[in-house]
Amino acid sequence: MLLLALLLAPLAQAGSLLEQGRSAEAAENYQRAIELYRQALAADSSDPEPAQALAELFTTKGLHDLALPVWQEVVRRAPGVASGWVGLAQTWSYLDDNRQSVKTLETARQRFPEDPDVTQTLAWMLFKTENFRRGIDLVEAWVKAHGADRNLEMTLGTLYSSVLDYDLSRIHYLK
Repeated sequence: MLLLALLLAPLAQAGSLLEQGRSAEAAENYQRAIELYRQALAADSSDPEPAQALAELFTTKGLHDLALPVWQEVVRRAPGVASGWVGLAQTWSYLDDNRQSVKTLETARQRFPEDPDVTQTLAWMLFKTENFRRGIDLVEAWVKAHGADRNLEMTLGTLYSSVLDYDLSRIHYLK
């Protein structure tokens, strides 16, 4: 029983540190929040929540160079969570490495083919990298398989306008 308590103590401490970090962040005490999130990361090397909280804080504050390794840690700790992959890809894009962003999203798309956020983010990166037809094909296939999605329809409208097909663009914008 004592051994079990000793094993669980760091996990409880990590949860407490995470909650304290969230409170510090809510109070706009960002430096303290960063310290607490980092302590929570160290206390439990498997829990993705402290990494996600720290990555989101850095991203929200526009500190993308600091966010990148933390998003990579989120993906390492929770490879089965799509939002971590999207956060990582968006950070690559903020750092003007759009090719790496597309590569990350293509990996995420293989892992999460049903996830509309992964599909949309990849479609926008294909738009950004001027791969309009690939983006159109990607979104059209997703919509055909899963049904209409307002955000993806808007993305299609933008992609079609990029290839000067204004009739299809208008159809998708109006859906």
